[in-house]
Amino acid sequence: MRRLAAAILVAFTATTVAVPMAQADTPRCVSRHEYDRVTKGMTMTKVHKIFDTAGSETGLGAPNLLYHYRPCTKQGLVQVVYSPRGRMLGKSAHWFG
Repeated sequence: MRRLAAAILVAFTATTVAVPMAQADTPRCVSRHEYDRVTKGMTMTKVHKIFDTAGSETGLGAPNLLYHYRPCTKQGLVQVVYSPRGRMLGKSAHWFG
């Protein structure tokens, strides 16, 4: 749990490079509605399609994959943990502004 908390703190301060997806309703950022739509077990591809961005891997979740996404608020944090096979294991978000 401490490792996840540390990863969240590091990812919060990290810069995100986001890739826009085709016909995105909120390109390059994650809205609360999009966040609510993703569920445990979804593939990374499906999550990226819903989020309208590929986010960026932080490299801190080994052996799992920890991805950071830019929220559609002035400040905040959206993270998703994926299994090594690319299935969503969990998510967290903090919305500010």
